[in-house]
Amino acid sequence: MLWTDDTSDPQALRTYIRDLIALSALPTIWKDYQPQQIAESVAGALLAVLSADLVYVSMPSASGHPSVEVTRVVLDDDLPVGRPAPLNKLCDGPRE
Repeated sequence: MLWTDDTSDPQALRTYIRDLIALSALPTIWKDYQPQQIAESVAGALLAVLSADLVYVSMPSASGHPSVEVTRVVLDDDLPVGRPAPLNKLCDGPRE
Protein backbone atom coordinates (compact mmCIF):
# COMPACT_ATOMS: atom_id res chain seq x y z
CA MET A 1 0.00 0.00 0.00
CA LEU A 2 1.33 3.42 -0.96
CA TRP A 3 1.83 5.86 1.92
CA THR A 4 0.39 9.36 1.56
CA ASP A 5 -0.16 12.17 4.00
CA ASP A 6 -2.71 14.93 4.32
CA THR A 7 -0.53 17.39 2.40
CA SER A 8 -0.99 15.41 -0.81
CA ASP A 9 -4.60 16.60 -1.00
CA PRO A 10 -4.73 19.56 -3.45
CA GLN A 11 -7.53 21.29 -1.52
CA ALA A 12 -5.57 21.04 1.75
CA LEU A 13 -2.47 22.44 0.03
CA ARG A 14 -4.49 25.40 -1.28
CA THR A 15 -5.77 26.04 2.23
CA TYR A 16 -2.24 25.90 3.71
CA ILE A 17 -0.91 28.30 1.07
CA ARG A 18 -3.85 30.69 1.55
CA ASP A 19 -3.27 30.72 5.33
CA LEU A 20 0.48 31.27 4.87
CA ILE A 21 -0.12 34.23 2.53
CA ALA A 22 -2.68 35.71 4.93
CA LEU A 23 -0.28 35.40 7.88
CA SER A 24 2.59 36.93 5.91
CA ALA A 25 0.44 39.99 5.12
CA LEU A 26 -0.33 40.77 8.77
CA PRO A 27 2.82 42.87 9.51
CA THR A 28 1.82 45.31 6.74
CA ILE A 29 -1.60 45.71 8.34
CA TRP A 30 -0.08 46.21 11.80
CA LYS A 31 2.07 49.23 10.92
CA ASP A 32 -0.50 51.68 12.33
CA TYR A 33 -1.75 49.41 15.14
CA GLN A 34 -1.16 49.78 18.85
CA PRO A 35 0.41 46.78 20.66
CA GLN A 36 -2.99 45.70 22.07
CA GLN A 37 -4.48 45.64 18.57
CA ILE A 38 -1.53 43.63 17.23
CA ALA A 39 -1.82 41.05 20.01
CA GLU A 40 -5.57 40.72 19.41
CA SER A 41 -4.96 40.33 15.67
CA VAL A 42 -2.30 37.65 16.25
CA ALA A 43 -4.59 35.77 18.64
CA GLY A 44 -7.50 35.88 16.21
CA ALA A 45 -5.37 34.73 13.29
CA LEU A 46 -3.82 31.87 15.26
CA LEU A 47 -7.19 30.77 16.56
CA ALA A 48 -8.54 30.56 13.01
CA VAL A 49 -5.49 29.10 11.25
CA LEU A 50 -4.63 26.52 13.90
CA SER A 51 -8.23 25.60 14.75
CA ALA A 52 -7.10 25.94 18.35
CA ASP A 53 -9.27 25.84 21.45
CA LEU A 54 -7.13 28.40 23.26
CA VAL A 55 -4.59 31.01 22.17
CA TYR A 56 -2.51 33.12 24.54
CA VAL A 57 -0.40 36.03 23.28
CA SER A 58 1.97 37.89 25.59
CA MET A 59 3.99 40.89 24.43
CA PRO A 60 6.57 42.50 26.72
CA SER A 61 6.55 46.24 27.23
CA ALA A 62 8.47 48.21 24.64
CA SER A 63 8.85 51.80 23.45
CA GLY A 64 6.86 53.23 26.31
CA HIS A 65 3.92 50.86 25.77
CA PRO A 66 2.76 48.61 28.63
CA SER A 67 2.99 44.85 28.30
CA VAL A 68 0.02 43.19 26.61
CA GLU A 69 -1.70 39.87 27.23
CA VAL A 70 -4.53 38.50 25.11
CA THR A 71 -6.35 35.22 25.63
CA ARG A 72 -8.81 33.82 23.09
CA VAL A 73 -10.88 30.76 23.93
CA VAL A 74 -13.33 28.84 21.78
CA LEU A 75 -16.24 28.25 24.11
CA ASP A 76 -17.82 24.83 24.15
CA ASP A 77 -21.49 24.49 25.06
CA ASP A 78 -20.47 22.25 27.98
CA LEU A 79 -18.08 24.81 29.47
CA PRO A 80 -19.18 27.61 31.78
CA VAL A 81 -19.12 31.01 30.13
CA GLY A 82 -16.88 33.51 31.82
CA ARG A 83 -13.99 35.80 31.27
CA PRO A 84 -10.77 33.78 31.16
CA ALA A 85 -8.23 34.75 33.77
CA PRO A 86 -4.89 36.01 32.48
CA LEU A 87 -2.72 32.95 32.04
CA ASN A 88 0.15 34.45 34.00
CA LYS A 89 -2.16 34.41 37.02
CA LEU A 90 -2.85 30.71 36.44
CA CYS A 91 0.80 29.83 35.82
CA ASP A 92 3.95 31.03 37.53
CA GLY A 93 3.41 34.71 36.80
CA PRO A 94 4.78 36.95 34.07
CA ARG A 95 7.91 35.91 32.24
CA GLU A 96 10.84 38.22 32.53
